[in-house]
Amino acid sequence: MKAWFARLFAAARPAPAIDVPAAAVPAGRRAAAPAAQSTVHPQAQGWPGERGIEAAFLSWLIGQPGAARAPPGVRETRALQVLDLLASDAGAHQGLLPRAAAVVPQLLARLRGSASSSTQLSEYVSRDMTLVAEVMRIANSAHYRRGEAVVELNHAIRLIGTLGLQSAIARSVLRPVFHARGGELVTRTVKRLWEHTEHKAQLCAALARSEGHDPFEGYLMGLVHNAAWSAVLRSMDSVEANEPWSFSPELVPSLNLRRDRLFEIIARKWQLSDNLTRVAADVAAGGLAAATSPQGLVLGTGDRLASLLCIPNLSSDQKAWMESMGEAVRQCYEDSSREQNAASA
Repeated sequence: MKAWFARLFAAARPAPAIDVPAAAVPAGRRAAAPAAQSTVHPQAQGWPGERGIEAAFLSWLIGQPGAARAPPGVRETRALQVLDLLASDAGAHQGLLPRAAAVVPQLLARLRGSASSSTQLSEYVSRDMTLVAEVMRIANSAHYRRGEAVVELNHAIRLIGTLGLQSAIARSVLRPVFHARGGELVTRTVKRLWEHTEHKAQLCAALARSEGHDPFEGYLMGLVHNAAWSAVLRSMDSVEANEPWSFSPELVPSLNLRRDRLFEIIARKWQLSDNLTRVAADVAAGGLAAATSPQGLVLGTGDRLASLLCIPNLSSDQKAWMESMGEAVRQCYEDSSREQNAASA
């Protein structure tokens, strides 16, 4: 893909140059108009079963049942200390995520720029077989396909539109960050984390659009916030001990706070945008569940909806909460659910 990067940036301008805390919606589908009252529930009302969802997600991600309720053990405590040191050491931020070359911030800035028209993006995609395959996969996903299989690239490009092309390129560039080699935890979680990330990015895009925000910014938020999970797990793999990991429910909020702090560092380092940097700072201040910015609420809701897709044991309260989402968001959730069921069949 190096040649493609060179073509992409040939006419692009360069992208404009820490204490420790205690789918996109298909372009062809008509988007719902912003509601008079936000469909994203403010955190003041509380998330239904929030702590249970987070604990269940971590157990699913790690691939083992949660341990009995208990304070973090010696190994878990050491892991939290390592994460705190990582967040506070500016010199360590360069190696926060492997294979995240300097081209990443330039690429993301280019994708968000007004110069990235559908015609230009289509030309870039058509010259790289990896991107062609990704565009065809997206066009034939449940989010877009409503009839016969899409077999021609031009048809696929028309179907998914500019947002779909931007999303396909961003996924192709950031996926290696998730799939880089790692230790025990990274190896155990890589497939499931990417599954959750795909759902989350699509849902954040749908939520952003329904709330009147830039859907591609929503998509990027979902991708990059989960990239912070990769950094967390990679750092935990560096903690050696004789005893096995004990992922008790008490550990979950502590890990989430560290993940959110690393999310802010990554957002700043990758120069996503001034707006997304502010959102990341809001999320890092008190954790995702305490975010108050409109797009912070979008990210929190997208994260929980994606977790519910992966762990579909919904209480009646959770079902009622999900049904309060706008039509476009519910459609995106249902599309993701169908795609997940088809993949596991």
